[in-house]
Amino acid sequence: MDVDAQGYVSNLKYFVEKGKFGTTEDSKGNVYIADGEIYVYDTRGKFIKEIKTPERPTSIVISNDDKTLYVTSGSSLFSINL
Repeated sequence: MDVDAQGYVSNLKYFVEKGKFGTTEDSKGNVYIADGEIYVYDTRGKFIKEIKTPERPTSIVISNDDKTLYVTSGSSLFSINL
């Protein structure tokens, strides 16, 4: 996207057409998107995998060592081993 001097955004280009809630990135640049389940894409937007969750995720973050994905939902906090 482009941002002009006043802060207006134009020429938006979608990376992927997912992502109602949180996103995070691992050290390789893979993008994790919380949108019903968790969807993982590489740096070019190619789908890698879907991670099933026990509850609808709202926010996600990856540990510094890329081994754990922490997930919040409407009523829970849980972790998933990567």
